[in-house]
Amino acid sequence: MKQLAIDIETYSSATLSECGIYRYAEAPDFRILLFGCSVDGGPAVVFDLADGEGLPAEILAALVDPGVEKYAFNAAFERVCLSRYLRDYGYLGEGKFLHPAGWRCTMVWSGYCGLPMNLAGVGEVLELEKQKLETGKNLIEMFCVPPGADPTMAPEAWAAFREYNRRDVETEMEIRQRLAKFPPPESLWKEYAADQVINDRGIRADLAFVRAAREAYVEIRARLDRRLREITGLDHPKAPAQMKGWLKRMGVETGSLDKTAVQGLIDALASGLVGASVGPTGTVLLGPDQAQKKPNPTQAPPEPAPSRSTPQACTEPQLVREALGIYQQLGMTSVTKYQTIEQCVCADGRVRGMFRFYGGSRTGRWSGQLVQLHNLPRGETENIEEMRDAVLAAANADPDAGWTGDCGDHPITMEVLSDLIRTAFIPAEGKKFIVCDYSAIEARVLAWLAEEGWRETVFREGGDIYAASASAMFHVPVEKHGINAELRQKGKIAELALGYGGGAEALKHMHAADYGLKEEELEGLKKSWRAANPRIVQFWYDIDRAARTAVEEMKIIRCGRIEMEGWYSMLFIRLPSGRKMSYFQPEVADGRFGKVIRYLGRGQGGTWETKESYGAKFVENIVQGIARDLLAEAICRIEGFESGGGRLHGCVVAHVHDEIVVEVSERVTIEDIAREMTVVPSWADGLILDADGFESAYYRK
Repeated sequence: MKQLAIDIETYSSATLSECGIYRYAEAPDFRILLFGCSVDGGPAVVFDLADGEGLPAEILAALVDPGVEKYAFNAAFERVCLSRYLRDYGYLGEGKFLHPAGWRCTMVWSGYCGLPMNLAGVGEVLELEKQKLETGKNLIEMFCVPPGADPTMAPEAWAAFREYNRRDVETEMEIRQRLAKFPPPESLWKEYAADQVINDRGIRADLAFVRAAREAYVEIRARLDRRLREITGLDHPKAPAQMKGWLKRMGVETGSLDKTAVQGLIDALASGLVGASVGPTGTVLLGPDQAQKKPNPTQAPPEPAPSRSTPQACTEPQLVREALGIYQQLGMTSVTKYQTIEQCVCADGRVRGMFRFYGGSRTGRWSGQLVQLHNLPRGETENIEEMRDAVLAAANADPDAGWTGDCGDHPITMEVLSDLIRTAFIPAEGKKFIVCDYSAIEARVLAWLAEEGWRETVFREGGDIYAASASAMFHVPVEKHGINAELRQKGKIAELALGYGGGAEALKHMHAADYGLKEEELEGLKKSWRAANPRIVQFWYDIDRAARTAVEEMKIIRCGRIEMEGWYSMLFIRLPSGRKMSYFQPEVADGRFGKVIRYLGRGQGGTWETKESYGAKFVENIVQGIARDLLAEAICRIEGFESGGGRLHGCVVAHVHDEIVVEVSERVTIEDIAREMTVVPSWADGLILDADGFESAYYRK
């Protein structure tokens, strides 16, 4: 046997979408109902495990043999669930998982080719002959979720379910056949195996702290809710319609109560704009014609703007600010991640399966799932350790004494609880965390690709790119804590916003106002940055021209270290690592600012839609794709890292964006991990890398 295509149907009282694969398969009543498979491309067959049918010896042997390639769509599900099955029957040791070597995920392969990452979606886009049966959803609800129908009591439905299982095997096989012309590099499957090992390992949760934080959340939320009801007199102040009505009665009108609008109103009221108004789209409207300043008895009242009615003055701005602040805190969702941790944690206290391989469209970057470490707020709480101890102390205090929620002069708030989420993860006994990340990785990769010499010199000499950028933009020396230091902030915001063709809007999106920049400065800042980085600007145009030529002429176009390849229904961008980024059904079309490339791709919500790209946007994908490849190689190296003569068999427990978290013994140092991260691959000769980190008794930024 060389290849085995697999699809299984399972039952568990745990809810897969809430707890993840590992906790789902750990439930006491978990069982595999059907095992569909095909051996070496032969006919798909279904083994009815629910009816007591066992798997043949050759199938069992293939599952544990890394030399047999196992294919499944979302193979992590099959591998983890089959691990539980094999443990139950004594084929695997307790707590062990099938090693991912030899497993191939057709879902990842689809993502590599720029296609949807769900079986039905791929079947539809590729117009497969044997697509996923639409009856599956009802059958899954009937047999796979509690209470789970007895197959003997519904023989016709069960027969249909067996056919559904068999069809899924055939659909996976046809997808693989259609994608055979676009095979991923073997290195991708090595990275996938490393990813699966890391997900299997998981990361330890401090359950005492998690429960304490959840209790604090419940107490704080109840207290805030009581106070908001007291202020507003509303029965349901969290209902937007009721809150808008109360605000209007208080002299504040708003068309939206989303996060941006609420913060805008709070800022307006804090600035004395006591009649602030927000438009129907949620855009904060400030200025003399939208808001009344505090009255000045020495001046006549201003005339109202003729084009827009002036809102009634807010008579109690401090009270309204307090109410809006509470409304904002009650709307925070990040703190519910404590509950998510409890839902996902396995019996041994570790949370598994938080990282989704190839979750990022086109770039191939990882994305998060379950606790979503990738989407946690950065946090502004400085005394993290004190606040963490205070949460634990509050939970352990005498309940009769009341919950104070204080840490000296710093109360425990929703914001504090949000900032503390990372600290819920701790190393195993006798181990420590080393958190290490790349320094300005995208800026370094961009300079290397475009051969922007002065920037590479800054990186080579260990300089500060923000200060150097400001110096190049304004033609004066700039030092971080020295001469013209005030210009460094302008260099920083320019670096963050303008590397991929952005302008004034990109600067606003990066909160340029928070850096003291005025709107009238933004266009000049863009021009100054582009003038200081002519090679990067030229690189945008070169990539744009190469991409359009590749699509129009169906040929390979070399652009520096990048190759563009037009191939029938695909545009491939070959990165220096050899990995390709894929754009499905590209075409050159007229866009808002000239020619663009339109293609079909995954949108924000996973929907399949027409998208547009152009030179600078392609460059952003390319840079992020290369940064992803560097991270992947570093993860694989660290997984086999040697220190002090002893080989560490696996120590990566998390990775977030450009950061790696390792769980190691005391003998391992920050320098050890940083050194492994900054090994420059042969395909990236000349790239200047730097990484730094810290040790900690819990995960933090």
